[in-house]
Amino acid sequence: MKKIGMRIMAAALVCAATGACTTDELQVLLGGSPAQGVLAISTDYADTVVSSVDRLSRQAAVSELVTSGGSAGLSAPLSGDVVAAHTPSPFGEILLLDRTEGNLTIVTPGTGAIRGQFGVRSMSEDPNPNPTDVLVVSDEKIYVARQGQFTFAATTFDNERSNDVVIMDPLTGDLTEVPAFDFNVVFGASGTGHVNTAGNDFARADALSWAGDYVAVTLLNADAAFDGSAGTGLIALLDPATDTIVDATPDTSSGTTDPIVLDAGGGDVCQGPGTKLVYRPTTQILYVACSGIFGDYYAPQDGDHADQIDASRVMAVDLSPLAEGNDVVVTSIVAAEDFYTGGTMPDEMSPLSGELVILSPTLGFVTTYGSFGCNAVGVMSPCSPDTSAPPQNVSQALFSFNPATGEANTVPLANAFAYSFGSILGDPFTNTLYLADSAVGAVRIWDVDPSDNGNGSDLSDTAEDESAAFAPTARPGILPRSLTFY
Repeated sequence: MKKIGMRIMAAALVCAATGACTTDELQVLLGGSPAQGVLAISTDYADTVVSSVDRLSRQAAVSELVTSGGSAGLSAPLSGDVVAAHTPSPFGEILLLDRTEGNLTIVTPGTGAIRGQFGVRSMSEDPNPNPTDVLVVSDEKIYVARQGQFTFAATTFDNERSNDVVIMDPLTGDLTEVPAFDFNVVFGASGTGHVNTAGNDFARADALSWAGDYVAVTLLNADAAFDGSAGTGLIALLDPATDTIVDATPDTSSGTTDPIVLDAGGGDVCQGPGTKLVYRPTTQILYVACSGIFGDYYAPQDGDHADQIDASRVMAVDLSPLAEGNDVVVTSIVAAEDFYTGGTMPDEMSPLSGELVILSPTLGFVTTYGSFGCNAVGVMSPCSPDTSAPPQNVSQALFSFNPATGEANTVPLANAFAYSFGSILGDPFTNTLYLADSAVGAVRIWDVDPSDNGNGSDLSDTAEDESAAFAPTARPGILPRSLTFY
């Protein structure tokens, strides 16, 4: 196993000696997935540039670590739709999933050397299974989440080999399909009924994260065509020791294997769980932000947009009861509408994007999508067929909140035109919040105080250092979209 970078190791030891970091933060630095640096992925949706960022200088270290066509060792050039593993590899390698090409590229940081590139199709004739996340379980096993290929026009979906997690050998790229990880079968109409397969809903595995001894997998539980049909968001728990699904509700569902259902009761339902899961080992709490379900091609028609906002919130899942054989506990922390005090539903509100940072027990961050003007000139699409729908020009925003109290800061830290913000990333080691902002073509940086006991509304604690914003690559039109640790 590769050693943690010396600067990170030295700083972590000082951090431990002085008590400046919490146990959670030290686990990020020294635990099973030691993060060495920050990875920035920039794209124009045709080509991709992957850059590394130094966590101490908070500047680009290697501006073109991997590029679409210029990296030796790529058997298939990177497309414009590339994502990195949300959880750093314990072996220091960079894992890149190409969702268009359906493959995994393993990169050596520093040099950018390609260690291997493997397809994630189970058979060569399979449609693209649309891989969404990858997690290193051990030196012999990698989990890959596959969401399934779909098209808006034909509303087709690869439901033969999708909605699942497959096991990959990191040395050979060989895949093993695990029947227990076919979530449509386990949680669908023929199983417990959490996924309405008869109504064309699919589990749609998305994000992977360690959650103590388990691996958590978000399931969108949505229609293949994004027609607004969807069930409640789900999280499956996997036991990597046995490659089986863990029953999240052993108390109330004897004889069945159930996922975590993101329903806190009282109407607090979470749909469309996002691509970021945050787990805090000291409390055994798993956090997820939900965007709700898009319908009618993002247009606020017939109440769809209001329904989406109503199902958009941050949820906390307490996994500690499982140790005693009891059910997990789901709690709603903060709803999307809480950030818009005085706003009118839905005209002056926007759902959360699913991006989530929990920098400390009392300080978290989310972004909203914003909304295109329904009848405005120059937007993506008119509000057909209901052109009487109200105009909506809500900007995208970055907000802070207190995870302990659910108090929302209604003053945004940043705004932009809808869909300009990409990832947000919180670094507890350097007390840094990163934001990929394609509107300005740069990664923006905030110095934050993770011990803030309020809701982040004291902007002296979260004031942006404008001089620290940087463009990870100088290529024209290639804009930063995604940020992860590696």
